[in-house]
Amino acid sequence: KIETPEVAITGEILVEVTIENIGHCDGEEVVQLYVHDRLAKRVRPVKELKAFRKVAVPAGAVASVRFTVPVDMLNYTDRPWERIVEPGEFDIAVGPSSNELPLKGSIKVLGSEIRVLPNAWKMESSATVTR
Repeated sequence: KIETPEVAITGEILVEVTIENIGHCDGEEVVQLYVHDRLAKRVRPVKELKAFRKVAVPAGAVASVRFTVPVDMLNYTDRPWERIVEPGEFDIAVGPSSNELPLKGSIKVLGSEIRVLPNAWKMESSATVTR
């Protein structure tokens, strides 16, 4: 589920996914979160990987992965080589690979102006796992 369907341009996107191992053996899954900007000033990729986490799930068990992605990670490089964050609508997709994204939703980034990120900005998301 997307916990923040609307988020401020300076906020964080919160997404929680539950995975279940229905098999008889312990397993591992890499849960990946992708975004797509529906309408940007520049052409953007269809899928941009923003967070991922490898999760060990014992046989018959359930695990939840909670991603925290700063809105700043929705940036792109504009001229004159500045990192820009725009308000707008973004698709969110989560799954085990870029070709298999069964969980989909969208968010709206709220704001009236674009933001220019500082040169020292670092791209960092986080993921926590609970069982």
